[in-house]
Order: sequence, then C-alpha cells, then structure tokens
Amino acid sequence: MKKYIESYKSKLSVIAKSYSATEILFSENSFDVLDAFPNLNFSQDVSNYLKHCIPLINLEVGNILILSSSRIKEEARNLIPGIYVSPFGFIPIAVYYSGDPYVVDTCSGKIYSIEHGRYDDRGIAQGWDSTCTKMLPSLQIDRDNIIATAEDSFDDIFEFLYHAAESC
Repeated sequence: MKKYIESYKSKLSVIAKSYSATEILFSENSFDVLDAFPNLNFSQDVSNYLKHCIPLINLEVGNILILSSSRIKEEARNLIPGIYVSPFGFIPIAVYYSGDPYVVDTCSGKIYSIEHGRYDDRGIAQGWDSTCTKMLPSLQIDRDNIIATAEDSFDDIFEFLYHAAESC
C-alpha cells in the first residue's frame, strides 16, 4: 500500500518539476475528499490516492489540470458533469483544458475522460442519428452509460499520471 502512495507522489513530483520549478506539496492523511462523499465506496487504491496524494494546489500539466481537494469537491458538487456523475461513484480528479473532466471510478480505480457538453437534466446526449436528420434520445445517467459514453479510459491512476506527463 505505501509503495503505491510513494509511486504516485514520485510521479506527480517528476511531473511538477519537469513542467514548472514549483515543488509539489501533498495533502497528508486527508479525509477531506472521502468525507465529502459518505455514500460512496472507495477501493483501497483510490482511497490512498485521495488521502495522501492530492496536490495542495491545482497542478497544471500541459493541457491537464490535476485537481486539489477543494477543486475536486467543487467539480463534483457544483459543475457539469460532476453533479451528475459523482452520485454514481465517478469523482473528478483532473480536467482537460476544454473543461472535460477525468473522473476516477471510486470502485474500480479506472479513470475516464467524459465530455461535459453531453450531460444535462435530460441525461447523456447521444448526438445525431446516422443520417444526421434528428437527434437520438438522451441516455439515462447511470454507471453503465457513463462508462459507455466515456471518450477515453485508463486502467488506473498510475496509467493516467503517465498520460498526463506525456501531455507536457
């Protein structure tokens, strides 16, 4: 367990140093994010990342912003699509420059890139039909549809951090 925490911190430190001269500071033993979502189950890997490896301030890495705990909570509670996906166990941990978040599945630890423009009170927009003559009906927002409509995915937080580092 400690090995993974140190690996995450090491990777984030390398990213921070290669992209800026700033030394990265981490929240330590912080239950801030976990406590903000008491109805969700967190895998050990996700729990460790959120408790020990969240930067104290947002970390800008190329086109990706790795979020601090206060920004994670804001994204999940107040912004689209976080307000729609967080009740299903998908918590934003980073944001692409376009505003599309990278969310962690709190159960599996997988990371998904989801398009913020597809989510609203009606559900998840599917776009045009194959003839481009009418819009397809929106999908219900649930775990399966969130995953099915994701733009991209990563097997775990570490793979995502490598992706973030390569985006510099």
